[in-house]
Amino acid sequence: MFLAVIAFAISSFRHYIMFNHQNFVEEDNEEDDETSSSNILNKIRSIVTYVCTYLWAISFILLIFLLYASIRGPFNIINSFNT
Repeated sequence: MFLAVIAFAISSFRHYIMFNHQNFVEEDNEEDDETSSSNILNKIRSIVTYVCTYLWAISFILLIFLLYASIRGPFNIINSFNT
């Protein structure tokens, strides 16, 4: 299930990049450097924001898995000392 969430996040991220692609048009203006750098920063900011939205889901699923694993097999500390 954890791998399914990661695969979904990656496919959604690829879909996001494909449909939100910004074309950088180069013109001979003085504002080109500022515009392209701000476009790149905005693109990086949007990518980081998009990735962070999936971090909570991945961490929640990891927490549920760890909780399940800890409840499923109780600690056998006494049994391990007796052997």
